[in-house]
Amino acid sequence: MDRIEKMNNLRLKARLEKPIEDLKISVEAYSRLKRAKIKTVLDIIQLENMKDVANFTNKDSDELYMQLLKYGIDFNDKEQCKDLQKKYKKYKLMEENDSIENILNLTVEDLYLDAKMFNVLKRAGINTVYDVVKKENLRQIRNFGAKRFEELKQKFISYGIDLEDRAQCDELIKKYDNITNNQEDKRISAWEQQLELEKSNDILEEKLEAKQDTLLGLKQQLERRKYLEQKLIECDKEFKRLMRLYNSLNSKESSNNHGTK
Repeated sequence: MDRIEKMNNLRLKARLEKPIEDLKISVEAYSRLKRAKIKTVLDIIQLENMKDVANFTNKDSDELYMQLLKYGIDFNDKEQCKDLQKKYKKYKLMEENDSIENILNLTVEDLYLDAKMFNVLKRAGINTVYDVVKKENLRQIRNFGAKRFEELKQKFISYGIDLEDRAQCDELIKKYDNITNNQEDKRISAWEQQLELEKSNDILEEKLEAKQDTLLGLKQQLERRKYLEQKLIECDKEFKRLMRLYNSLNSKESSNNHGTK
């Protein structure tokens, strides 16, 4: 996720998770929304019709409409509302994936366990939270008794993970594997695109070199032609000068011969 996309997602989150308490609407309109269990702007745009809120008057609706417009939201525009919900759902999924990845990537060193439990887990080849969650029966680990399991269980509950809930653990592992596989696919795709770009660049460089060689050849030919044209002009001038001299000498010789006679 780039910086601009992240900023846009944070703005979307701020708009849609805004509590209705922050909206400047009448007490009556606020109370009707609360009775309908409407807590945030997101809850409002998920409604098919404001008439679904009991006793919500046209005046209440107009008040709410003007307030939401300040945040660029028109709840009468169902296409916009659906688009906002879709973007928000995508953002929450990304947020959940980031949370799962960050937690399961934690090392056992990050858990600040007591030295004995730490050593027991390390000897069993367990290095991360992912390894702990994936292990179906931690009690089978040597020297890992019920007391240590209970201590580790309490530690994981602080991260929202119940080690005795195998279904939850399997779901976390599945999501984590999907996330990492998708990341690997993206890396491979990016690598392939880079290779294609490099190949394309090589081809362009070869074409450029060929064009440059052609241009150099043409430039040399042009310079040779200019040189020859200049020499031709010089030769023509010299030829004319010699012809004038020749004609002048002939004219004098003819005049001398005529005087002698």
